[in-house]
Amino acid sequence: GDGTDIGAALQFLTGAIKKKCNVFLLSDLLDADADGKPRYEDALKVAAGRHDLSVIKVHDPVDYALPDVGLVHIKDSETGRAAWVDTSNPATRTAHSRWMHALHERERHLFNLYGIDSVDISTDDDYVKGLMALFARR
Repeated sequence: GDGTDIGAALQFLTGAIKKKCNVFLLSDLLDADADGKPRYEDALKVAAGRHDLSVIKVHDPVDYALPDVGLVHIKDSETGRAAWVDTSNPATRTAHSRWMHALHERERHLFNLYGIDSVDISTDDDYVKGLMALFARR
């Protein structure tokens, strides 16, 4: 299929690997519906119940704070949808930031709920520190 489908990957994992194992999901986790609910939530619950699941979330700081660069034409590389976005509009930047932060909080809630160890790694930080912290907790 086209685009991100974390749920399908997790479903494949739980179907293909029957014995409990250590699983590391490396993703930006940008796979949510318009309301900010992760599409992979049910598959995450099943995978975490069957395996020792850890999530390594990689994000770009721009994901949370759109730069003020005026009117830009954006295209979602996964869905192919395109739109014009006025990044000079403070309301646009605020709405985007709130949506991203709400999605992040939902992810944190799911990880806590299902006992999933996780680490956030920013593209502008040293990833080794984040990975060392994750492995130290394990």
